[in-house]
Amino acid sequence: MKFPEHTKAKTRQRKQIYVIITAITLLMIMIVGLFCGRLAKNGLTLRGMLMTSIGQQEEDIQNLEPLYCLVMGISEDISTELTDTIMLCAYFPQEQKVSILSIPRDTFVGDDKDNTTSYDKINALYQKSPENTLKAVRKLTGVDVRNYVVINNNALEKVIDAVGGIYFDVPIDMWYDDPTQDLHIYINKGYQLLNGENAVKVLRFRHNNDMSTYPKEYGEQDLGRMRTQREFIKAAAEQILSSNNILKLNEILEIVFDNIQTNLSISELIKYIPSATEFNVENMKTEALPGVADYLGALSFFIVDENQSEQMVSSLFSLSIDEINENKEKFAEESKSKKSNKSKKKKENVISNNTIDSITTTTSNVVDSNAIVVNANTIAKSKK
Repeated sequence: MKFPEHTKAKTRQRKQIYVIITAITLLMIMIVGLFCGRLAKNGLTLRGMLMTSIGQQEEDIQNLEPLYCLVMGISEDISTELTDTIMLCAYFPQEQKVSILSIPRDTFVGDDKDNTTSYDKINALYQKSPENTLKAVRKLTGVDVRNYVVINNNALEKVIDAVGGIYFDVPIDMWYDDPTQDLHIYINKGYQLLNGENAVKVLRFRHNNDMSTYPKEYGEQDLGRMRTQREFIKAAAEQILSSNNILKLNEILEIVFDNIQTNLSISELIKYIPSATEFNVENMKTEALPGVADYLGALSFFIVDENQSEQMVSSLFSLSIDEINENKEKFAEESKSKKSNKSKKKKENVISNNTIDSITTTTSNVVDSNAIVVNANTIAKSKK
């Protein structure tokens, strides 16, 4: 019995579909098998799964370098953008350690203590560029930090809300009003769940309306605020790195990168995520830059104690005193080189402008001369 032509065509079509489906199925089995093979190699842990998902091998983890970053927090409810929070952070993946050094916002970074302005405070440098703040921190600490992250209050609120809030032990009763910034803080002392809005208020608090502040042993005013910020980071890190929130990591990263300014790439940060899952918050060390508050002229500044600072930086960031001093000399040379290049460019621009002016003047004179000749010829012709 012969099949009609259209029946044969349908049969061929079905065979083609079966072949395609079979090929796709085999391909999927191969991909899943390869994934499972890598997963088995990397380990059936959260770290192993993350390594496998981004195509990382164990040797990649072993080759990770320490990650240094300057974190700057700015407020958006005032007309001038100042870095109220400045933290030098480092993650050491091989040792599974994190070090954080708070830098007071009033730290003096000027050249002349006898002639100071508000622009001699480190928190004012961001108005020119984040690089200026980085340069000042390198000079202050001797740590070769090149990466920065600038985060605003709104971004911080969104991240905290994305993980369902942060449980934190608020150290004192906080009652403060600042109508100029539309800032109103009414938060009681004690362990509690803070949503994004209240967490940001706790991190911004310095003193109450009656000027009472943190206890002296805790650290008054800015010192107290910086300590609260460091303690909050510890609590937040512990909760964000929990297994529940690791699954929200993509959402958290999207919020962060949509609301921050940084010279770090997501691809650079992602390399550290599998390693960071093994981080224990107990291995986080936090300190504040040592020094004293003092007046220079009519303005209050924080004056860094260089000797104590070197000892602290050495302990936090695993650098010898010699390495710190060598770095400071290197950064000073870099600064001189940049200033020299800027000076050369200015001179070149001046010379270039003078040359252009000279050419313009010469051209103008030539044009004027030609005009005189033309006018003379015209007059001569009219007389004829």
